[in-house]
Amino acid sequence: MARKQSDYLAAPKQDDQPVKAARIYEGAFGCPAVTVQSSNRQGVTLRLHAGAGVDSKRILEIIRDALVDLEESGQGLQR
Repeated sequence: MARKQSDYLAAPKQDDQPVKAARIYEGAFGCPAVTVQSSNRQGVTLRLHAGAGVDSKRILEIIRDALVDLEESGQGLQR
């Protein structure tokens, strides 16, 4: 059975609005340790990268720095 072109999903349309880049916080040797993937009214999404060359204590410091940066830019967690 041959498929028609309309049977396939269409590619998403390009928006003129720029894509908001994720914030990347580096660990040892310039490797990414924490990435702020999104920040909106529903919360903040962080990615903790394996192999960043830092211990748990340093990861928590980086997370704290990321939250302070978000707060200062007006994108922090709402209480």
